[in-house]
Amino acid sequence: MPSLTERLGEYVRACFTGLWVQTHEPHEAQAELAGLCRRENWQWASWDLEQGFQVAGQPVEQELRDPL
Repeated sequence: MPSLTERLGEYVRACFTGLWVQTHEPHEAQAELAGLCRRENWQWASWDLEQGFQVAGQPVEQELRDPL
């Protein structure tokens, strides 16, 4: 069975425009995916309820915290 990063790497290379990852280990999943993005030189962005929308290396904009 492929790992999370292998599967998501395939989805990105297949031009999926967005991916939803639901997990009981969010910090581990984010670290793994951020590492994949660094290795592949891809831009990393994420959203969660607590932090809102984040693009790696940029400050969080308060108005982007709630997507609705």
